[in-house]
Amino acid sequence: MATTVMDFMEALGKEADESWAMEWDNVGLFLGDPRKTVEQVFFALDPTLDVIREAGAWGADLLVTHHPLAIRGVKDITTRTPAGRKILAMMEASMAHLVAHTNFDVSGMGMNVHLAQLLGLDKIQGLGGMQEGEGPFGLAVAGELKDPLPLSDLVRRVKSVLGLPHVRYAGDGEKAVRRVGICTGSGMGLLPLVEKAQVDAFITGDLKYHDALDAVEEGRGIIDATHFGTEHAFRELMAGWCGKRFPEIRCAVSRSEMNPIQTI
Repeated sequence: MATTVMDFMEALGKEADESWAMEWDNVGLFLGDPRKTVEQVFFALDPTLDVIREAGAWGADLLVTHHPLAIRGVKDITTRTPAGRKILAMMEASMAHLVAHTNFDVSGMGMNVHLAQLLGLDKIQGLGGMQEGEGPFGLAVAGELKDPLPLSDLVRRVKSVLGLPHVRYAGDGEKAVRRVGICTGSGMGLLPLVEKAQVDAFITGDLKYHDALDAVEEGRGIIDATHFGTEHAFRELMAGWCGKRFPEIRCAVSRSEMNPIQTI
């Protein structure tokens, strides 16, 4: 029997239920017919026009992204707006679009747990931070290193496991770190929650200048592995899950997308 978009959504919902998403978020099926047959699924972090064209050229029936195309309402679907051009491009390619955002973040297959495992953390626990359905882990996690590391060594480990060209950090590089908090993407708004968990260092993205100053003055360690750098693993995580759950479906991940913020 052919697999449909709805079949895919229902299977994913068992791992990352849409009810776990934040109230402001826009997850689930954004575009397309849930009855559509799916033979090829394409995974990406963002539904950019380049990604949509890449997916269309590959012949995707379904595009699955972490970030939504639109969180607030779309006023018109025309070529005059970026959102309109993207929606029209997907329609022209007969491609459905599914989003797994904060509901994926709080799940056991999300990037927070994935990064904690890559870093070799033990005693991984969720820290909550949800306003709606909690999900298994909440929007941040914490765990412990088997042996304490200087902050600068942890920065190098983060850089290595994520395959990043550079990583920013704030704090004393010689500070011993055992307990680590993680919120991939943009997690500085969760800093008070993470502090309550008594972590020695916090890994996230989108670190701001004054937050960095506070970290130095208060003896905290904050590692900014960038929004893109901490979340691009979504593509491979989802493709791996899809390959196991739906072996009859062909899966591919975007090779064109990159961090839009470049450093010289």
